[in-house]
Amino acid sequence: MKYTCNAGYSDAMKYFYCLESVGLYHTDSLINCSTTEQNALANNVGCSAYNDYIGCLKIVYIANCGADVEKYICNLEVSGISKAAPDCATALPTCLKSTTATTMTKRFIPRGGSVTASDARKILLSGKFIFP
Repeated sequence: MKYTCNAGYSDAMKYFYCLESVGLYHTDSLINCSTTEQNALANNVGCSAYNDYIGCLKIVYIANCGADVEKYICNLEVSGISKAAPDCATALPTCLKSTTATTMTKRFIPRGGSVTASDARKILLSGKFIFP
């Protein structure tokens, strides 16, 4: 959480709705990443289990939010895992630093009663959006 509230804050806001839609509509993929990581840790695979977990999450989020989200996901997970498993901190991937200079196509859901829930869901699932 420390990363999201500090260095990753602008990216967290930039991808907020997409990250939420992945959590809502792609839970099976996220659970698969977590289950694979837990099984690897239970089998004493070591630090590579965390690298595989980060890679799995990046695949899920990139498929739904675009390639630029990779920096956020990588930094978020490396930050958290480094604190939870300090012995593995040096074995984790090096992430690109987040920047705010990325240009994205914006799609806005109009306010008011003119948009149905299914219309909003279609926009969320399109994977090509950013909300202010």
